Amino acid sequence: MVSWVRRNPETDELQLLTVGHHTYSADSRYSVDFEYPNNWRLRIVTADRRDEGIYECQISTHPPRVFQIYFYVSEPEVVIVDEQGSPLYEKYYEVDSTLDLICIVRHVKMTTSIVHWLHGDSLLNYDTNRGGISVRTDLMDEGANSTLSVARLNKSDSGNYTCSIGPTQFFTTSVHVLNGKQEDSGQTDLKVGA
Repeated sequence: MVSWVRRNPETDELQLLTVGHHTYSADSRYSVDFEYPNNWRLRIVTADRRDEGIYECQISTHPPRVFQIYFYVSEPEVVIVDEQGSPLYEKYYEVDSTLDLICIVRHVKMTTSIVHWLHGDSLLNYDTNRGGISVRTDLMDEGANSTLSVARLNKSDSGNYTCSIGPTQFFTTSVHVLNGKQEDSGQTDLKVGA
């Protein structure tokens, strides 16, 4: 008989997942996939970070055999970066300049997914009302690089810009569009001479 269990890393307790062809977990994402003659695979549908940890395949022979496997989950990484590749949380532009933001997506195969750019809640990828918006996305084996360009910025273009590949994988940068004029602060510089 073959069983799959999950070991809790904090308490070292075992959680029974499957025995033979039967699943004993309340979590319906777990199941066993048997392939004749002796291949018993644990299947986890839509695995995420909470599934990471130690799993054991226990075989009831005499003596019993146990195989431990550490299951790693690498979640997609989505980040808007500056020119040096560091995360960009805030950016300042002048009126009539061009906004250029670069979004890096890693640890995900981008075959059918698309990188969405939003300004607030408005999707920019297909915005034909504003004009001057360009989105270029280059797909690669380990993810994608996407660039958003917005020409001739005005004050209404200020706000949060989000790069997203799904409801839980996104990154937001705050953009400020300045007038470009030095405001009079009301201060007077005094020059003291000897």
